[in-house]
Amino acid sequence: MAKRVKKDPRAGADNLLHLMQLTSDWYWEQDAALRFTVVRRQGEAKPCGAEEDALGKRFGELGGVEARAEVWARYESAVAACRLFRDLVLTLRERDGGARTVSFSGVPIIDEAFGFSGYRGVARDITGERHAEAALRAVIERSPIYTFDLDGIVTMWNAAAARMFGWSEAEAVGQFLPFVQEEKREEFAALRERYRRGEMLTNAELLRRRRDGAFIEISVSTALLHDAAGRPTGVVEMALDISERKQVERRGAMEHAVARILAESSNAPEAIPQILQTICAALGLDYGAFWMYSKKTQRVKCVDVWTVPALAGTEFVAWTRRTHHTPGSRGLVRRTWHDKTPTWIADLTNDDSFDRAALARAVGLRTAFTFPIMIEGECPGVMEFFSFNARQPDEGLLQTIQATGSQIGQFWQRKEAEEHIRHLAYYDALTGLANRSLFQQHLDGALVRAQRHGRQFGILYVDLDGFKNVNDSLGHAAGDRLLREIARRLQSGVRASDTLTRQGGDEFIVLLEELGATEGAATVARHLLEAIAQPVLIDGHECRVTASIGISTYPADGADAQTLLQRADAAMYRAKEAGKNNYRFHAV
Repeated sequence: MAKRVKKDPRAGADNLLHLMQLTSDWYWEQDAALRFTVVRRQGEAKPCGAEEDALGKRFGELGGVEARAEVWARYESAVAACRLFRDLVLTLRERDGGARTVSFSGVPIIDEAFGFSGYRGVARDITGERHAEAALRAVIERSPIYTFDLDGIVTMWNAAAARMFGWSEAEAVGQFLPFVQEEKREEFAALRERYRRGEMLTNAELLRRRRDGAFIEISVSTALLHDAAGRPTGVVEMALDISERKQVERRGAMEHAVARILAESSNAPEAIPQILQTICAALGLDYGAFWMYSKKTQRVKCVDVWTVPALAGTEFVAWTRRTHHTPGSRGLVRRTWHDKTPTWIADLTNDDSFDRAALARAVGLRTAFTFPIMIEGECPGVMEFFSFNARQPDEGLLQTIQATGSQIGQFWQRKEAEEHIRHLAYYDALTGLANRSLFQQHLDGALVRAQRHGRQFGILYVDLDGFKNVNDSLGHAAGDRLLREIARRLQSGVRASDTLTRQGGDEFIVLLEELGATEGAATVARHLLEAIAQPVLIDGHECRVTASIGISTYPADGADAQTLLQRADAAMYRAKEAGKNNYRFHAV
């Protein structure tokens, strides 16, 4: 007997209108026995394939149809009462082994006599939607998400947040945001005012602290929670750990900055202090120092230190500056020098492997690492760094600093080679004094300065008396030793601002800048004569030489370099003619 439904048959028109409003992939109809009479894919005039196979069958008779028990219960309850059903989710197993997730919706068909004559409805393929939902759930489960009110009290804390920051849900909920350290409270207060104004954050980069004390860099995006009146009451925050990305960025920036410093610096002593500060700033370190090995003393000594203000004046820094070591296998710097490999101490709390460990702990330092500067297998220096924060060994950073150490070593080697070439070009190989070329540059510069400022300067032309006798009697090697000793005495007898050159053979010239009076040149000449006249012991032989010195002064004796040199030379010959071991002015 057909089902009778007390319902206006015009409702069928409403049902058709409702169907038209649904987005569908299939249209279907069933008769009063709930057998499919029409199954048609959208845009097709007649059924085909699986759609044709469904004709004449009930839902339960279709092959490859799967659904949860509660879905079938909803369907059976709806058709028993001749009610509309919506979004019944079924899985359709296809012939090729694939599967589709389909959402079915249907409305009863009521005839003119108010009798139930079946169902018509639509079905939507929601396979893609379900995959997207699953992916979104996976992202949410993996992403640290937490909520808090505008006072910063945590109201929800998911498992991913617990893994990232180290506090469990029970420890975090009901407490102020645990990862906001005390010194960051003002930053949170500023964010809270933004939230109250309805502002949200998108990929904001923040520094937070984990439960173990280590810092973590995160990118956060927020959404606001509102009350019934639309006022902000809380915040949903999703965090992403960007520490590794930021470390890579900082290491890259550090390498670039170090390369720039090396390119712009003329020598290692100029570059090293800048490199220490650059590495500390780039990596968030609090102390950096450079230790240099001296082949002469065979010890390593700290020659440069950079620190944050909190460490300035501490005994740790003072001890570092005044200490030098004999290289060995014990100690932070000595071990690095000895092994020629980086050393990393992740936690200084219980580490006494180096002499300054107790001093480092006393000022709050937690982590230390060092790396060698390498030049062709040799280690002329070591860089060391300390941090207030505990840091685990970072393989990426270790590789970067090793590369940086090699980069600095190459720079060092190149500058030493350049300095050696420069020394050969401008200094006398025997005595180490300025040669003719360098002396001429200094003399030209002295002329410019004297002309500009209205000053005078003097030139002392020194020629040794009796040097040929030593050379002839004791040989050239003894003569060279004598020249080196005379050069040393002359260097000791003039100011650092003066220029002393060996012109060749046994001739020397002294450039006395900023000469207050001509008598000053005479005073220097007397001191030099006295120093030169002292005996020199060479291979058991007491050698004695004297000198004749000629003096010219600017501007009294000439306005150009050539004239001044010629007149000093002429004055020197007059000193020789006067009996040697004395000096003469050109103007006298």
